[in-house]
Amino acid sequence: MKKHLLIATPMYGGMCTGFFTQSILQLPGVLKERGLDVSFSFMFNESLIQRARNALVNVFMKKEECTHLLFIDADIRFNPHDIVTMLEADKDIICGIYPKKEINWANVEKAVKDNYPVEHLKHFTGSMVVNLVDYQGQVTVPRNEPVEIFAGGTGFM
Repeated sequence: MKKHLLIATPMYGGMCTGFFTQSILQLPGVLKERGLDVSFSFMFNESLIQRARNALVNVFMKKEECTHLLFIDADIRFNPHDIVTMLEADKDIICGIYPKKEINWANVEKAVKDNYPVEHLKHFTGSMVVNLVDYQGQVTVPRNEPVEIFAGGTGFM
């Protein structure tokens, strides 16, 4: 059976970011190159994100042609090729790691105390929406390979 992805996006107030728009417009061409089909479903003006996601799952369940569901929040910037990688991983559940909407001041403070140059401080500002399982004692994980997590955000899942 040919893979057919449903992109499900809750959009409170019907708004999305320019980066999301740019990413979503590039996606169909990338998927088509790989022989994958895509459909979109947007949920506007639902103030409770869980209820919006439930409604989007209902849309997915009614679309018999759709084989995969991917939630992408309306403020997420992504590389469309990463979605192909996620699909090719063939996991029951998979999520992409993305940054929290906050500045990690503790990391910035530590970097300053450790005498990192000012131009490098931007690399210490973020935290990711994920709790990794101890990956063999490593702080970093391999790129483009699934890793086990305790929990991850649903904004790119």
